[in-house]
Amino acid sequence: MKVPPCPACGAARTIPGACPGCGAVQGEGHVCPHCRGLTRVEPHPTLRWVCAACKGPKLPIPIADPVKLETSRVMLREAKPVPRSGFVPVAAILFTLSTLLALMSTMTIGKAITLVAAWTVFGLLVRARRTRTEKSNGALDRAYSLAVQDYARNGAASAKEIANMLGVSEDQAEGELTLLAAENPTRIEVNADGDVQYRVGEEPKSDLEDFDERLAAAEKKKKASL
Repeated sequence: MKVPPCPACGAARTIPGACPGCGAVQGEGHVCPHCRGLTRVEPHPTLRWVCAACKGPKLPIPIADPVKLETSRVMLREAKPVPRSGFVPVAAILFTLSTLLALMSTMTIGKAITLVAAWTVFGLLVRARRTRTEKSNGALDRAYSLAVQDYARNGAASAKEIANMLGVSEDQAEGELTLLAAENPTRIEVNADGDVQYRVGEEPKSDLEDFDERLAAAEKKKKASL
């Protein structure tokens, strides 16, 4: 994708609306879905990229399609981690101590029922937190899928390029591009570096499409070698 230089400092940009030189960001696509600020992003060990201001998960590239943009914001809000609660570890310690104390004394039906109830509650708490984490991770993956889809529809895109920009694996980026190519007209090319590029929304290229141009270039090359 060709990106115009930064209007503020003139530096070259690889991401629309975000300047690596002066740090300026422009455009609705860079508005944070959490704090609503026009902010930069910074890398995060588990959330990939987050808003530099509020630390909520945020896409590093803007989405041009307004429907996909709004959907991605909903997904990113769902992906925001729940604040860690100190209740679960404290409950684990209390339940462990109570179990040890119960085992050190004579076990009664009342104690057994209490212990079973306590560990059941603790297990439900752990399970609920795990479910919430899985839901957050799924929402984050869907938001990034939308970003891949939008980016691939606005010019040639390779899995390597998308992986570097979004902070996802090349396999995940390749999978998204392959799925798009299966569902939409897509022109697939190989660039000078040997990377496969997808042009989603463009009809596949015919071998005869630029035959005259290639023939003229071959004749020119032949004459030059004589």
